[in-house]
Amino acid sequence: MDRRRLVLAASSAAALTGSATLAPQGALTQVVRSSVPEYVGAMSIMRRSVDWVEREVSRLLAEENWNDEEWRIDVLAPFAAVEAVREAGRSIVAPGKFATAHERWLDAVDELVAAGLHLRTGVLDDNDRSVAFARRSLDRASVLLDEVDAFLPRRVRPLP
Repeated sequence: MDRRRLVLAASSAAALTGSATLAPQGALTQVVRSSVPEYVGAMSIMRRSVDWVEREVSRLLAEENWNDEEWRIDVLAPFAAVEAVREAGRSIVAPGKFATAHERWLDAVDELVAAGLHLRTGVLDDNDRSVAFARRSLDRASVLLDEVDAFLPRRVRPLP
């Protein structure tokens, strides 16, 4: 796994919240209203980060090596980027024409978060059922991401 890519993805997603900084402890993040160009730029970064997570986790799951500690770390690590993207996505108010796509986007990211939680249980507890749940969540997220891509401009979509 390219861990530098992971750090870049997580930090890029966290940077998206730029003006949506955390308030004092216990307070919620500020919601950022975005213009179309700002939204498209933010979605480009978030969508590509999530696409990388999907590809990386799928590749690692295809190479299953449950006894290798490095593999266990590598398969779980990309979900840190998903958490950062989730927080960034929730802090953005999409322009009206992207409202539906943004709601689906948040649903897809929530599915990826669920996949990460199931996979963590599966990997750390050797629980095959949790791994199956994780795979299903990954599949549902993929379907939702395809729906989102249909609404977004071509330049936002992940590269083939």
